[in-house]
Amino acid sequence: MKQITDCNNCGSDDIQWFSCHEKHSDIQDGRLRMHDIKTVYFLGCNDCSETLQWMDEDQALSLMNGVYFN
Repeated sequence: MKQITDCNNCGSDDIQWFSCHEKHSDIQDGRLRMHDIKTVYFLGCNDCSETLQWMDEDQALSLMNGVYFN
C-alpha cells in the first residue's frame, strides 16, 4: 500500500482515516445481522474532502496484522 502524506487535489497535509458501514443486502435496517454489514476505511482530506485512498475490512486487517506481528 502506498503511503500518502498529502492531498493530491489541494496539497494539504491535513489528512485523516475515516470509516463507514455499508450494507450489502436487501434486508431492512431493523433486521440486519453482522454478516450483512461491511466496514470500509478511507483516507480523506480535511480541507477539500477529497478521498485519497480506501480499503475494505480484509485489507485493513491484513495491514494491522503485518504491523503487529512484524
